[in-house]
Amino acid sequence: MTGQDYLPDGRRVLEERDQIVPMVVPEMQDAEVDLTLVSFPGVLHSFTNPDANKIAEEFGMPVGYDEEAS
Repeated sequence: MTGQDYLPDGRRVLEERDQIVPMVVPEMQDAEVDLTLVSFPGVLHSFTNPDANKIAEEFGMPVGYDEEAS
């Protein structure tokens, strides 16, 4: 998966290395937004959902369960 991946409905999947993350954090801080960014390198979206691997296979989505990270 790269920072340029999109879901079937057009939503963009963001990763830590994606350029938008370092842009969004300072913007949120300047706006005094209470923001906590938690990074899980190598972990896919939906990592807390035990059914994510089944969903990934069925729909070809870049999601996956990660027991250790959840």
